[in-house]
Amino acid sequence: REHVVLVSTLVPKEGHEAELRELCDGVVHWAAKSVGEPHSGVEEFYAHKDEFDEGVVHFWQRFTGPDAMGKLHNNVVYASFLKKASDVLREPMSMGMYRYLDGKISCMMHPYGPKGEGGVDDATGQAGMAGGAGYQQHVKVDITADVNREEESGGRIWTGVVGKMKGILDAVQTS
Repeated sequence: REHVVLVSTLVPKEGHEAELRELCDGVVHWAAKSVGEPHSGVEEFYAHKDEFDEGVVHFWQRFTGPDAMGKLHNNVVYASFLKKASDVLREPMSMGMYRYLDGKISCMMHPYGPKGEGGVDDATGQAGMAGGAGYQQHVKVDITADVNREEESGGRIWTGVVGKMKGILDAVQTS
């Protein structure tokens, strides 16, 4: 069955890292009561700190569908969390929505958040270009199994610049 995944990133103002973590812990604890409950439609709801950027928190939320996501997000507890969190954030919360089926996740459907250098559009390729590189999906992401790049792309992964790079690398390798 296809699910909806919402990921979000929260970047706290300097000096508000602990406050943001406390708010996130509170909403995760509240949402945990709904996880796995058939009537709620909440399949997963958790947050983790960024391994590289101090104080940054990432959320992963998986729902049986958009209605279940809307039901949880329109709750007064969640709305209160968003209001309190927005007061301690350095920038707007970045969000992205994905389709999720059998452990596989789609390309981002709906990005939202800061744009520009290093923003959500660069990070996801939603602008079409990032640092001069064009984005074109050749591989589907599967978080439950190995991905065979040749198989996923019908054998066409080495096209354009990537094909030229492979030719150069092959020539270097054989010399």
